[in-house]
Order: sequence, then structure tokens, then C-alpha cells
Amino acid sequence: MGRLQQFIYSQSANVVAPNGKIRREPIAIRFVEVRYRDRVNLAFDEQYRIRIFGDQGQTPMNKSILAASAILTIATMSFAHAADLPPRPAPYAAPVVVPVYNWSGFYIGGNIGWAFGNSSATYNPTGETWDVGKNGFLGGGQAGFNWQTGAFVFGVEGDFSWIDGKHNRAWNGGITGDGGTDWAATIAGRFGFAANNVLWYGKAGAGWVNNTATIYNNIGTTVWTGSNTNVGWLIGAGVEVGLTQNWTTKLEYNYLNLDNWTGTPGILNGDSVSISRTVQMLKVGLNYKF
Repeated sequence: MGRLQQFIYSQSANVVAPNGKIRREPIAIRFVEVRYRDRVNLAFDEQYRIRIFGDQGQTPMNKSILAASAILTIATMSFAHAADLPPRPAPYAAPVVVPVYNWSGFYIGGNIGWAFGNSSATYNPTGETWDVGKNGFLGGGQAGFNWQTGAFVFGVEGDFSWIDGKHNRAWNGGITGDGGTDWAATIAGRFGFAANNVLWYGKAGAGWVNNTATIYNNIGTTVWTGSNTNVGWLIGAGVEVGLTQNWTTKLEYNYLNLDNWTGTPGILNGDSVSISRTVQMLKVGLNYKF
């Protein structure tokens, strides 16, 4: 509803009385009614209705002066009312929501890196031992699944890598042998802590490594060759960074400790070679998360 304000003002002039004296008497009375209302946007408008009484005998100039006075009075009231209005509130700004990275889901990717092979062979019955481990380039792929609850991430991952690592060594009587690691496969559980798009994790599980070995006689003829895939335990750690909601990159270290491999080269009846092996792998990987 609007608010109604009324006010009365008068216009006077000098008048000569019958006794010759001059006095001021009202010559017009103005009754002004002002209606105005507030709006939601804090603007306001005015509606004016002016009724004029007792204007007999006034000149057009007097009427103009009176009308101008009424308009000036109304304008003064309007500005005073506007000054009393509360200030316009600041426009609402929605808070900026920073998206939280989600690690849950399946992923698949590839990796490259370096394998550090530490293997020693013991020839029985002499007990002579020689190093058959060698470092080499590796490359392969991985796939897995993550499940996130709060800042903690749990998952399982399997990977496979081809390894280029061969080593040749001579021993008694001019006999030589070489051996190395051809590939490695692992499956492990992952557990980590996520700081938004950065995941620090550890892993533990099992690994399989395929090794080959060959022994040559003193004239270079192959007298024995063998291949063996052994299982062992795996531990590792790494850090993974989310580049986008779908792409991640990682740096990871794995340590594989394998069972011993015993072979019978047959150079002499009852001869045998026992090989103990560990493999360390440092990898850089890229994953696509579904």
C-alpha cells in the first residue's frame, strides 16, 4: 500500500485597509495531497493531486507562482524520502566451488622405465659363484581399479613389462654362461592418501619373473639352456597425479624378491646351477581413467 501525506500552505500579499494601513492577508490557500509508494528495487514514484481553493481575484502570474511553489515543495519531499531509503543491497555472488578430484573407477595405461637385476649363480659341486644379473630397459602396461572413500583410496592393479637384461660371464675351464630376465608380471593391492588430484600410495602383492640361462663349453658350443618362471613377493610405492578427470601420470618403484631357480646343466653327472634373483623396477606411467 502507498502512504498518503497531506499538507496546506498559503500565499499572502500586502492589502490596503479602509483606515489606510497596509497589512498582509492571505490571497490563496493551497491544499496539496501527495501519494507515493516504495518498490522492491527501492525506486519510488510520486503521484500528485493539487486542489486549489479561494483563488478568486488572482492574476495568472499569481497562479503560476503558486503552482511552482507546490511543485518545489513536492520535489523537496521526494528527495527527503529518497534519502531515508535503505541502501541498495550488493548483488548476490554465488560462491566458487572448486571441484574435488575423484579417483574411483577403472583405468588402463602404459609404462616405461628401468629394471635393476641382481642375480647370482652358484655352480655345484665346486661352489663357484658368479653374477648373472644385468640392468636393462623395460616397457609395458597396467590396468586396475580404484575405490575412494574420503581422502583414502584403495584398489588393485596388475601390470606386465618386457625387460631387456642379459649378462654373460666366464668361469672355470673356459666355460661361459649368460642369463637374464625377459619379462615380469605383478598383481598387487594399492592403498593411498589423496590430496585432491595427488595420490600417494603403497602397494603389496606378488610377482612373476621369467629368466633364461645358457651355458657354453670352452669352444662356444651350447651345452645347456633353460628357462624358468618363478614367483615371489612384491612391495612398492609411488605418487600419481591427476592431469584431468580422465588422465593421470605416475612415478613408481617396485621391489621383487623371487624364489631360487636350480638347473642341471649336465656338464658332469650331478652338476647343478642355483640362481637367486631379485628385481627392482623404476617406472613412469600414463593412465586413462574411465
